Amino acid sequence: MPMLEPVQSDAIPTPSVYYTLVMPPMLYETREPGPKEQKTSHAWAVANEFTFRTGLRRVFILPAMAVTPGDNGYLFRFQRKDGKPDVPVFVRSDFRTAEWLE
Repeated sequence: MPMLEPVQSDAIPTPSVYYTLVMPPMLYETREPGPKEQKTSHAWAVANEFTFRTGLRRVFILPAMAVTPGDNGYLFRFQRKDGKPDVPVFVRSDFRTAEWLE
C-alpha cells in the first residue's frame, strides 16, 4: 500500500488503490464543522487530508460535502470544481487509509 507523507504533492492518486496517510501532522485545516459523530468526524478529517495532500485538491472543492457510513469505513463525496458529477473517496475504519473511487 503506498504511503502519503505529510507533504503536498501534485500527483493524482491511482483510482481504487488504498493509500496510507502518515500522521500526524494534519496539513489541511478548516473552520467548517465536520459531522457530529466522533468517528465520522475523524474519517471526514482523513478524507479531506487525503485530498489536500494530493493533486485532487486542484480538482475537488474542500471540504467533503457528504458522508455515508458503512460496514468497513466511510464514503465521502467531493464536489468537483469543473461541475462534473461528484467524486467519492473511501476512508477505511482504521482512519489511516483512503482511496479515490473514480
